[in-house]
Amino acid sequence: MASNCGRYIPPNRFNGKWRAKSSLKWARQPPPTGPMWDKFRQLIKRAFCFKKRHTRIGQQVPMGKWYNNARRHICYEAYRTRRVLFVKQKEYGPICYDRYVTNEDRNYFVKEGISFKLPPDAHPVTTTVSRNENLIADQDFESMTNLTLSEYQKLDSNEEEVNGSNLDTLLNAEALITCSDGSYDPITAKAAFNWRIVTNKELGLTECSAPVNTNPKYLNSYRAEFAGIRSLVNYLKARGLTQKEITVYCDSKSCVDELNNDYDPRITDLEKPESDIIKSIKTMARTFKTLKFAWVKGHQDDDDDDTPFEQRPLPVRLNIACDKAAKECMRNCIKPKKRARPMEGAGATLYLGTNMVTTEMKEQIQCAAQVPQMKKYIKKRFRCTDEAFEEINWRALGRAKKRLKLHQSIRTSKMIYGWLNIGVQKRYMGQDSTCPCCGNATETQIHLYRCTNQKMRDTLNNSITTAKSKLFQDGIPSTVYNPFIGEICHLAGINHPDSQYDVKSENHRTEVQAQRQIMKEAILRGILHNDWTRKLHEQWKPRPPTKDGKKVHQKDAMEQTVSLIQAAWTIFENQWGQRNEILHGNDNELLVTNKQQKFKRYMELRYNKYQMLRRCDHHMVEHSISDVIKWSRQHMSAILRNLEEMHKQYLKELKIEEEGLQPITAFFSRAASPPCQGDPG
Repeated sequence: MASNCGRYIPPNRFNGKWRAKSSLKWARQPPPTGPMWDKFRQLIKRAFCFKKRHTRIGQQVPMGKWYNNARRHICYEAYRTRRVLFVKQKEYGPICYDRYVTNEDRNYFVKEGISFKLPPDAHPVTTTVSRNENLIADQDFESMTNLTLSEYQKLDSNEEEVNGSNLDTLLNAEALITCSDGSYDPITAKAAFNWRIVTNKELGLTECSAPVNTNPKYLNSYRAEFAGIRSLVNYLKARGLTQKEITVYCDSKSCVDELNNDYDPRITDLEKPESDIIKSIKTMARTFKTLKFAWVKGHQDDDDDDTPFEQRPLPVRLNIACDKAAKECMRNCIKPKKRARPMEGAGATLYLGTNMVTTEMKEQIQCAAQVPQMKKYIKKRFRCTDEAFEEINWRALGRAKKRLKLHQSIRTSKMIYGWLNIGVQKRYMGQDSTCPCCGNATETQIHLYRCTNQKMRDTLNNSITTAKSKLFQDGIPSTVYNPFIGEICHLAGINHPDSQYDVKSENHRTEVQAQRQIMKEAILRGILHNDWTRKLHEQWKPRPPTKDGKKVHQKDAMEQTVSLIQAAWTIFENQWGQRNEILHGNDNELLVTNKQQKFKRYMELRYNKYQMLRRCDHHMVEHSISDVIKWSRQHMSAILRNLEEMHKQYLKELKIEEEGLQPITAFFSRAASPPCQGDPG
């Protein structure tokens, strides 16, 4: 849409009638409505414009130089080099260009001949016809970015290496049997796929393995399965195999059901999970004569079936081979650093940086807008490094946070960031910062776990015992929850019988030491290192089926990590509840100390009533001691407020009285002074 100089967008390209002369075949879509056009123009202006203009829409970041040897799908009207101008002829037929060369003064171009091929350093320009029907180039020649043909082909490739040169065998076959499988590791955030093609006579084996290129934080097995199917269908279409009877086998029943339904995703469905790749597969599938998607049971090599591999059905053998190859590719692959190419037939593709947005669109947009500032604040708040921030399991933390009620979620956020209304915070407002439970120390967040109050210690011990039992029920191995509970006990400063483990052993050293490197007290806040999830993934084992042969529901490594976070938060909730119960009860050490201080102040005013109160106010401190001891805290506070006001009034009247009196020496000095002239006597 930008002009040839790359500095603005012409206004006529927003009216809905302009179309670039492209060699690409675009999918037919219903025409946009008026509100769609308004929103499109609004978003373009917000993304690229300095300010509003009536003639040109200026771009915030002008486009760079043209690539050398670039393969362009848009056919421009004119191109130029430093000395030659090429203008496309308007006659139908093979593309041909009128060739113009510069005159001696180099201020216009004169027609010299025709050319059927452009030189590699020619870039698009616009032209103007002069009075003598010569041409003038509106843009000067710019030295282009040096990009060799091999580099461009590497940039333009799909990075998928196909093994087996059996295309002739596949072209001569009547039917093809294909299979695709994807593999995903949630710990390393890697995914890869493998597909295989053979004839119905098991000839012409062709296979391909490649990593899945998308945002690793939102990668899933669903995407890996679809990526393999799309790569397979794209290969069949590009090699001219669309007229064959083709069956695609996949061990993901949900993927097969999605591709077999008759619903065609629309452009408005792109915010749904993986709708872009589903739409791309269905668009390419329409070009095939017969293309069927069938389900095959996966991981049949893990079953207790003694049938030899060679005697199993062909789809089963292909699936087993694809599964092994996909896992091998996933383990050995390197995460792609370049941005994934747009997919044909997807309709539209959203990129955030180098990541293609394929699922959780709203969440990814929200992360792109808020994570930079959040990261900056957390690094400053907790003094953590970039490496420590990236190693925090934010996904598990988010899952656990979403399962809380609103009031619990707010309180948990305060706990995570250290915003709780405890003694440390009250000290900034001039209030007492002493712990209300023990009354011996400043109340900090870690003091909630280290408080010496017997009720607080009993609550902590019971919470740890309950947490251990809950983690055991969730299927978490003891080699994980024992170090986890032990680290909490270590920070709380207690020796709990359920926390006995060897922190120096090789089995526990990795995750505990990694946890301590994030930030201080992170485990008490539910901020866990990714090594906990890796440890759970390594030791995860499926539970045996029931007597009826039904599978037992079991949490995966990520859900078990959520259980660890919930256990830490449950311990905090119990401690916080017990603390507030003591704070608002009769066992509050602050209340006891406060009442003692008020009684002491009352007795001070009582014994020094002649030096601190007016005589008319003495009756306020003449109550019996036995009655004073029985007063409530509120009544004592009200009496003291009145007495303090009376004391201030006494001091005020005393000051006025002292200012009105003169010392006796003033009379002596006046009598000794000689009389002034004119005074009598």
